[in-house]
Amino acid sequence: MFAALCLASGWTPWPRRLQAVLIGAPIMVISEIAALSLAMIALIGAGDPVKQAEAGRLTDGLIRVTGLAVAAAVWFVVLGRTRIGSRA
Repeated sequence: MFAALCLASGWTPWPRRLQAVLIGAPIMVISEIAALSLAMIALIGAGDPVKQAEAGRLTDGLIRVTGLAVAAAVWFVVLGRTRIGSRA
C-alpha cells in the first residue's frame, strides 16, 4: 500500500518517489513488527475461550488497520505534505 501510494504520486519526479519508498519501507516494517507483537501479547494474555475470541477479533482489527493507517501517515509525512501544502 505504501509503495503504491509513493509510486502513484505523479507530482514528484521518479527519483524522489523511489527515495520515499526507501525511507518509508523500514518504518513500515517496524510498525508491522510492533503491531504483531501487540497482537501476540493480546492472544497470549487471553485465558478463557471468551477472552480468546475477543482477543482474536482485536488482533485481526489491529493488524488490518495498523498497516493501512501507518502507510497513509508515512506517505503523508514523506510526500503528501508537499501536495497538500501547494494547494493552500
